[in-house]
Amino acid sequence: MKAEDLIPPSEEAKFLNYPNNDRWTHLKPVIVPLYIDCRDASGKAMTYSKVAAFMKHHYNFHAAESQYKRWFTEWGIRKRTHGTEKRDIVSVLGKRQRPGQSTSNVTLQQGNSDKHIDKKQLVRYLKSEIQGYNNCKVAPGVLLSWSLPYAAWTNTFEQQPDQPSPFGTSVGTPNYISIESPAAISPGMEIVPASPAMQLVERERAQYRSTMLLQGQFDALLTSLGRDNRMVVHNIFHDFYIHSFVTAKYWGKGPLIWSPEMISGLIGIEMSQPAQSISNSAYPPVSIMTGTGIKSPTNLCKWAIHAEQHEYEPIQEVSNEDELFDIRNPESWAEWPNEQLSSLSFANSMQKSLENHAFSHTTVEDLPISMNMIASSVSQDPRCLDIDAWKLAIIAGNRDLLESLCRQTNRAARRDIGSIYPFHLAIAFLDGAKSCCGVFEDLLATVSTRNCRVDNFGHTIFDSLMISILSSHTDLHPQEVSFGFREMKMTRFPGEEKDICGRWDTDSPIIRRLFEDGKARIPTQWKHPFCHTSVQAVCHVLSGWAVQWGVESGGLFARYCSNCGLDLTLGPFHTLIIVAASLARNGMPGETLFGAIAVLTCLLKMGKNARVLEKFVVSVEDLYGSAEPGRCYHKAMDAFEFIQTVPEGIVRQWSSECQVGWECMTLILQLAAKAESAEVESAEVESAEVESAEVESDEGDEANICGKCRLYGSHCEEPKLGLVWATIQTELLTYRRLDEAMPWISAHFSMQSLKIFLKSDRQRFDTPLVKAAMMKPHSECGWFGDPIIPIADDVCNHFFMNMEDHSRSSFLPRQKI
Repeated sequence: MKAEDLIPPSEEAKFLNYPNNDRWTHLKPVIVPLYIDCRDASGKAMTYSKVAAFMKHHYNFHAAESQYKRWFTEWGIRKRTHGTEKRDIVSVLGKRQRPGQSTSNVTLQQGNSDKHIDKKQLVRYLKSEIQGYNNCKVAPGVLLSWSLPYAAWTNTFEQQPDQPSPFGTSVGTPNYISIESPAAISPGMEIVPASPAMQLVERERAQYRSTMLLQGQFDALLTSLGRDNRMVVHNIFHDFYIHSFVTAKYWGKGPLIWSPEMISGLIGIEMSQPAQSISNSAYPPVSIMTGTGIKSPTNLCKWAIHAEQHEYEPIQEVSNEDELFDIRNPESWAEWPNEQLSSLSFANSMQKSLENHAFSHTTVEDLPISMNMIASSVSQDPRCLDIDAWKLAIIAGNRDLLESLCRQTNRAARRDIGSIYPFHLAIAFLDGAKSCCGVFEDLLATVSTRNCRVDNFGHTIFDSLMISILSSHTDLHPQEVSFGFREMKMTRFPGEEKDICGRWDTDSPIIRRLFEDGKARIPTQWKHPFCHTSVQAVCHVLSGWAVQWGVESGGLFARYCSNCGLDLTLGPFHTLIIVAASLARNGMPGETLFGAIAVLTCLLKMGKNARVLEKFVVSVEDLYGSAEPGRCYHKAMDAFEFIQTVPEGIVRQWSSECQVGWECMTLILQLAAKAESAEVESAEVESAEVESAEVESDEGDEANICGKCRLYGSHCEEPKLGLVWATIQTELLTYRRLDEAMPWISAHFSMQSLKIFLKSDRQRFDTPLVKAAMMKPHSECGWFGDPIIPIADDVCNHFFMNMEDHSRSSFLPRQKI
């Protein structure tokens, strides 16, 4: 606006007949725009003195500068735009980025007047904000927080009755800001490029959103975006997650660089595109249809076989040129040469992928964030990608990559690995079909356990193993299992996208299709009983941890007394009892509780300082929700006492196989309790003797206790437990279901015979493994020679294992404990 436009058209417009004090009100529509919007003849902004001179000359209105200041203050008029107003203006313009939008369309209401924004002030503000984003710190793990595509991720939120959207409601336009919408663009009209000021607005908004992402403020980021932009941002980083996962999983063989097209060919789904039909997959066959409209995976496991490793002459590998790859058949891919493998850095490959945007079909220009800023910020803090590299290596189960990362990471930097809780992560993505306990074993050898024995949910290592069982083999909801999950509003278990039995993984076409269809959880129809592959992996990990660090429980199935509010936390054996009851009550058809018995026996034999007689304050009534108000039901119980309090009415509802398994667990705990009681009594007698006699007694007892039992604190003087342990190990090492008609337990191991054996005074276990002398000699405590964790050759008297299907087998070296 020009000052000339405000020259009075007539004498009446000067309001000369009014008292001077009243003229301020009548002349306000002239004074305010003159001061706020006009420029003088030289193009400079109007000052108080210039306004006073103009009004005196054209309106015969005499007033001092101080009077103008006072009236402007009273009217709420100021030329300077506050920082909060600039922020609001930029925020509103950022939400309305459409062709033709301009900063000139924005007005601010001041008093009863509208004020156009000062573009120079706004531009200075935008440049200052953009400059400040250059030093953005990256929060740990932000790039790997997008493991689900948008369709599945939106179904992980709990429905809030007072909130129609899980993202809340974005802040609307403040009342004091008005924005005139630009004219609609008709077909064929030329789109006018954005003004320099609007380009700065778009750049600042993109960097502001990128800052929220890098700082881990995902809720604020996604709430600030509309649905379409929210989906684009989420899926672009999901593409990065999948690209990084696939690169990590196959690091060391196959393609050196993965393109989006190659990954789409592998997973059977277009990156950031609607789900496509799956055909000719290299993954396990499928069987029945589920309620999702997606075929279920086969019910048959794969498995890992630990064996002695023999040296062999390597055969000549084919060239690893991309055109020679059958992208759907990873088994056919050539391994990288050793010199090439040792010279490459996985973290660097992630950085280059981020910088080159080589992981997605979505173009950078379509994004409401700044990928350049994100890549630059990440490059300034290489530790974040180093930690992400470890995390992906663990999730993908690539032990060669883990070894490479270990060589490339110094001891000081390795301490940061504890922030991802590597041992809990390895259990959440436990792969009993391929690496078994290998990843966990590698971590034990390279990462300090000092600060990562309890994770951010309050779970111990033992808790995580129990969660793995419940996640894979029951229909329980995470919040039924853990207070930590309940507090964090978790609606899916960590690691559901990897099956412990090897039937699906994160990049499997069947799992990609499930997620693209909006399903975040594994359907119950896909699950099966606690099988031998899963049992072996759990027992091996438990053994590797327990013999060194013992067993602690954290808070699974923790309750508070409904009357007095006392914290009722279960011990390890108590927790395992509830896990077994959950398998019987919420498990899959065919469940026998053999796996729970195997874990119990493993814990008794390998659990350093794990004690059946240790008492914890517990309440079955509060656990099962049958406690009546106004009464406390809890009391201190050991594991044997606790298992007997589970109501008979509940047990009778289970299958006959589970009832037999439950009785076997009860009897095993009874035997262990008696053995512990005898040990306690013996120790009390010894302590009462004179010192010389005590020394002799110690020497005599040492002779009666085998070295392994002494080392691991096992029940050495209970031969029945030793025989059960020997037969369980042999069963796990020699049997798997080869087809749907086969039972979950082999004919060599009889659960009914186990119950009779444990119940009677007989010392002979009337099951084929024992009757037919199928096992090699073992100690009375159940140990086969020197190795703590035996292999099939250590236990079999002759060859009878049925696991020779190499298409379903992975061969691993003997576990080192």
